[in-house]
Amino acid sequence: MIQNSDEHNFYIELGFFLYKMRRMQGLARKDIADKMGVTFQQIQKYERGDSRIPVYHLVRYAEILGTSPASFFENGFPSAPCRVLDPETINAYISDAHKALDILSKELFN
Repeated sequence: MIQNSDEHNFYIELGFFLYKMRRMQGLARKDIADKMGVTFQQIQKYERGDSRIPVYHLVRYAEILGTSPASFFENGFPSAPCRVLDPETINAYISDAHKALDILSKELFN
């Protein structure tokens, strides 16, 4: 699959940031994978930038690390700027995603 180089660089930078945060907390890829319901190989792909990380997984990753998904973007990435301009917009999208997941969860499990 051919990707725009800026987009690919963005996922590489984001993945490296996720990798550093996970390592700083002493967590293994398997720890994150088990909590997210994916394989450790998938976490490895996210951290290397080989796979795009879905927003839901990014939100879960942040929760596991005890941070806000917006923190991943607050300072931007010098080699691949984020297309979402401000943390307020990011938080609004994340809030909408949480609401949608809550509704879906209630429909599925109640």
